Amino acid sequence: MATLYIPIQQRAFFFGQKSTKHRNISTSTLQDLNLSTQIRCSSSRDSSNKCVESLSQFKELRNVACGFLAVWAVSAVSPVIAANQRLPPLSTEPNRCERAFVGNTIGQANGVYDKPLDLRFCDYTNEKTNLKGKSLAAALMSEAKFDGADMTEVVMSKAYAVGASFKGTDFSNAVLDRVNFGKANLQGAVFKNTVLSGSTFDDAQLQDVDFEDTIIGVEGQIGVNYGTVADNLPPPPQVARFLAGSTTINRVRIFDCNPRMLKAFANTNIAVTVTIPNDLILNLTNLNFARQWVQTNVVVPQSHATNIIRILVGNEVLSTANKLLIANLVPAMQSLQNALVEETLDGRIKISTPHSLGILSSSTPPSTGKFRNGYDYYILKPLLEFLKATNSPFMINPYPFFACSDEMLDYALFRPNRGLFDENTKITYDNMLDGQLDAVFSAMRRLGFNDVDIVIAETGWPTRGDVGQTGVDAECAAEYNRKLVQHVTSGIGTPLMPNRTFETYIFALFDEDLKPGPTCERNFGLFRPDFTPAYDIGILKSVGDDNGAEKIERACLLMILLHFLGGL
Repeated sequence: MATLYIPIQQRAFFFGQKSTKHRNISTSTLQDLNLSTQIRCSSSRDSSNKCVESLSQFKELRNVACGFLAVWAVSAVSPVIAANQRLPPLSTEPNRCERAFVGNTIGQANGVYDKPLDLRFCDYTNEKTNLKGKSLAAALMSEAKFDGADMTEVVMSKAYAVGASFKGTDFSNAVLDRVNFGKANLQGAVFKNTVLSGSTFDDAQLQDVDFEDTIIGVEGQIGVNYGTVADNLPPPPQVARFLAGSTTINRVRIFDCNPRMLKAFANTNIAVTVTIPNDLILNLTNLNFARQWVQTNVVVPQSHATNIIRILVGNEVLSTANKLLIANLVPAMQSLQNALVEETLDGRIKISTPHSLGILSSSTPPSTGKFRNGYDYYILKPLLEFLKATNSPFMINPYPFFACSDEMLDYALFRPNRGLFDENTKITYDNMLDGQLDAVFSAMRRLGFNDVDIVIAETGWPTRGDVGQTGVDAECAAEYNRKLVQHVTSGIGTPLMPNRTFETYIFALFDEDLKPGPTCERNFGLFRPDFTPAYDIGILKSVGDDNGAEKIERACLLMILLHFLGGL
């Protein structure tokens, strides 16, 4: 049965012939909908042209194949280069079509700042090696031939492929962001488990296209950690303008409540998560202190149109082994909650605290996940009770990198591997992140809180490290973060938490050259101080992008949802 997943407040609800649990949606809920809709067309090749027939309420969409439904869902979005836009002259570089140099070597990682990659009229028919997993950002591909090519895991963002031929091309597990496929020949192409964000297919040939498990619309789930332990970073106003204007990131976590940073994000529509330092936790247990803190750090910035959505009380407090801090963590959170209630901000702003995976005493296999003795019933159970009562998430910092060895590298990087078999559940895990998330879920379930959402507060991969560390280079970092974005926004979920997405904050926005510790700690940045990317994971916008198309898309999707609900 075809499934239309509609992420509502980060949880993937699905509507189908037998789905009856989520019919009663209030008007207030509709106002808060995150309409970055994902259309997952499972086994579309087998379902022919009746993929959505079971959704009888969608009368005008009946008998439409999953592939065409996927195409329709992004048809309102404008690509980076429109079909009628003047293109630059054909490149005269003699080696521009050489297969060995396509992509990462000569491809521009950032189409905003650099010239495009010119592949027009090139012939890559049946190319099986030199395109797979490459970055083809800002590529001009019109009239080029990619028939039968292996383009799995490619990152193709801001590309112009009008009139190109992709007959039988395999785009499985790729990220295709704002690609113009107008008038392209895509007969028999495979888009299995492919992320399509802002791409268009006007007048394209789509016979026998396989859109099985295609993922539409991934924005809104991915944020970034913005740390400032460095002496070479741009001013906060420039950072805020860059994130809002040049990337698809629409949420950011900062590690303090710096007034200058909060002011910088005013009127940007970027959702901000702020952090209260560990050394203020004891003070926060005093309600008067909490009231003053809220006035200074929340009420004033909100009046300046800074969209604060979450307050984190401390960072990895349970890992400090400071018994006084740990004992006062939940009381501090409750005091802060009382201060928010007095300002009637508790509905808009949620309180949580992030944890390292050190809170687990057992994590392998995932079904044995358990919180450490002494912390489980005395600290974490009251904390989970607070989070459940306030509808706030449990926040964790999973880093497959730090648990990685040479033998586990493929498992950590979402590559094909033999997996990890859980004897208790008879489930084989094919990536480390799922195992870590399910271990935390198992620990929460042991305490009776399997209904509290999990948010990934930090995860990432460094580009540099010390001698002997595994996988510390830009290629591994790009691979992890690209596949991370695809995985957590796919709606697949994990084996123990299926059919859901995970709000995720990548660590980090910039390298931080003043951070203490091993080399890797200073080299997690997605971008350099001049805003050029350290590597490309498909989160950059193009010149001229605005939110007009997004508004059109969301309005259309809202109309579909309202039509469906009205027929129930």
